[in-house]
Amino acid sequence: MKSVGSSTSNYPLERPHAVTSDTLTTAGAVGAIASPVWLPTLSSVSQTAGLLLPILGVLWLLVQIGVKLHSTYKRRNDVRKD
Repeated sequence: MKSVGSSTSNYPLERPHAVTSDTLTTAGAVGAIASPVWLPTLSSVSQTAGLLLPILGVLWLLVQIGVKLHSTYKRRNDVRKD
């Protein structure tokens, strides 16, 4: 039986889910420890997005309506010319 720490171990090949699990656990722990550092920034970004996204959504809707009207107008003019 091979030990986990031996240099001849095929640890990632024997237990591929363990590598992903270890990586996710480490990332989660680091995020939890560092959360006091990035939490105010995340809150600020969230508030800014909450203000900007409705405005950007309305602008995008107006662009979509404009494109649809333009393509409909162009199609009608092309049909009349034929």
